[in-house]
Amino acid sequence: MLKVYQYEKCSARRDALKWLELKKIKHEISAIRETPHSVAELKEMLKAKGDLKKLFNTSGQDYKALGGFK
Repeated sequence: MLKVYQYEKCSARRDALKWLELKKIKHEISAIRETPHSVAELKEMLKAKGDLKKLFNTSGQDYKALGGFK
């Protein structure tokens, strides 16, 4: 089943969930702040995507506060 990590204030998340519901695609929702990814999950996603910018909102305040990835 597709797992959707959500951040309540994200408009892209709202649009994505609306699309999934419209297409009747089964999915599981997980709050990203309350249940962040494990290191193993992050490594798996990075391997699949190949670019950190595809995994993180690099314009977000949290990302900037942490100094991004160097």
